[in-house]
Amino acid sequence: MTARSSILVADDERGIRELLTWELGAQGHRVETAADGADALERIGEQDFDVLISDVRMPKLDGVEVLRAVRKLAPDIEVVIATGFAEVEYAIECVRNGAFDFVQKPFHVAELLAIVARAIERRRLRRTAGLYEASRVILDGQEAHRLVESIIRLAMQAMDADDACLMLPDSDGGLYVAHSHTLSPEVRGDTRVKLGERIAGRVAEVGTPLVIPSGLGADPRFADLTSDGRVRSSIVYPLAVGARLVGVLCINRLAPAARPFRDADLDRASVLAAQILLALENARLVTQVAASERLASLGLLAAGVAHEINNPNGCILLNHSFLAESLSRFGSVASTLETERRSESQSAAWTAWKAFGGAAAFGEMCDALAGIGEGAAQIRDIVHDMRALSRPQNHEPMVFDVNSAIRSALRLSCAEVRGTANVSMALDADLLVRGRPDRIVQVLVNLLVNAVQAIAGAADGRPHEISIRSSSEDSGIVIRVADDGPGIRREHLARVFEMFFTTKDGTTGTGLGLAISREIAQSHGGDLTVESTEGHGATFVLTLPAAAGCGER
Repeated sequence: MTARSSILVADDERGIRELLTWELGAQGHRVETAADGADALERIGEQDFDVLISDVRMPKLDGVEVLRAVRKLAPDIEVVIATGFAEVEYAIECVRNGAFDFVQKPFHVAELLAIVARAIERRRLRRTAGLYEASRVILDGQEAHRLVESIIRLAMQAMDADDACLMLPDSDGGLYVAHSHTLSPEVRGDTRVKLGERIAGRVAEVGTPLVIPSGLGADPRFADLTSDGRVRSSIVYPLAVGARLVGVLCINRLAPAARPFRDADLDRASVLAAQILLALENARLVTQVAASERLASLGLLAAGVAHEINNPNGCILLNHSFLAESLSRFGSVASTLETERRSESQSAAWTAWKAFGGAAAFGEMCDALAGIGEGAAQIRDIVHDMRALSRPQNHEPMVFDVNSAIRSALRLSCAEVRGTANVSMALDADLLVRGRPDRIVQVLVNLLVNAVQAIAGAADGRPHEISIRSSSEDSGIVIRVADDGPGIRREHLARVFEMFFTTKDGTTGTGLGLAISREIAQSHGGDLTVESTEGHGATFVLTLPAAAGCGER
């Protein structure tokens, strides 16, 4: 038996309508009838049919007129024309207007059933081909920033819709509009939906797809929501991997004459949603792999640079020790020259000592040598920090003081910070966490460099400041990195942690830093969030759980 399909029989002869209802119903199809062309078009506007069997000669609208209207109203319906008149002109006109087949009355029922079966199969193949093509393009390894745009375009194409939007989770746990066919960038930036709010938020919270056949205002499930009446019919589909929300796909028909979505459309939408979910997850994994490879390469580079710096710096430190010891011994000679009574035998030594500059020159030498020692020690500490950043990824977690990580991050980013902003610190004591100190240093370096770049982008000529605060709070160990730069635009605020999202040009940003930093924070059991008002700087808040057993330092 052919799979159950929906068929509309339009014929002004009651006997024909009853015969076909009986025969097609016996085949397992759902059959409805219309006595004239106008009634047939009204039913097609209200319901989804696979096949229309239409007589040519009918009251109000004839079969050719119905065929032309159906091609505009519901172009995916297959139309079979039946007529008792054998004019060749009618047959040619019907084929030109997209009829699937033309059958002459009186027809053999078996022949008509075979034609209907082929028409149903053709419609299914066309729909499958459309979904396959959409899936192929979506999964065709596109650039990440173009993926959501392609998803919207192909979702509209596959579902015969004139509008669609994709909403993705933001940093606050709600949803923002990643891309929309009809909404302007300004409206997208201002649109935020919390879980449980509006239609998308409710679908995301419940996790069940939804069909709204006749607009929001006509659906009692959403009587508490207001509608602008713009959307005639919708499918709202949640995209999730287990309990993790990936996004919400909204597919809309806006035109007043558009055929409403029905429950049967969910089958196509489910296939499409599965491919979209796969594409989004593939993009996420690809970006993670790319980021990991990038970090691994940087780690190898850092390790090599640290090794090359460490050897000559070691030589500097050894020679510094030798000179410091020698200068210390020479200090006793200088002290003798300064304190002992001068005599004739000492006049030559005293003259040379005075020509050298005496105690003042000797003090300057000691200060210069001390400066060399401090500089070499700083190089040694930076090399140590670079080596820590390049350690293998399986390095065991340990208990450490986050203030040490803050100081390491400052040393590593000092070249970026110097000359751009003053740094102020207020660090509480004994802030112990468990994890990878090198990874936390990486997060802090990224935050400091981002702050410097934000301030540099302001180019307002005024002095700027970056503040770093660490404290123990109810939520855990909290580190705040704040700058007084231009802040983050409202439409960008919820997207700063997206992979590859960046407002910088290609020479200064890839859009990976904050996304990776947040993943590092979350892998430590914490989180990374942002607070900002445009024009008033930005504060990034790194929260980590306090380590149990503080004695394990």
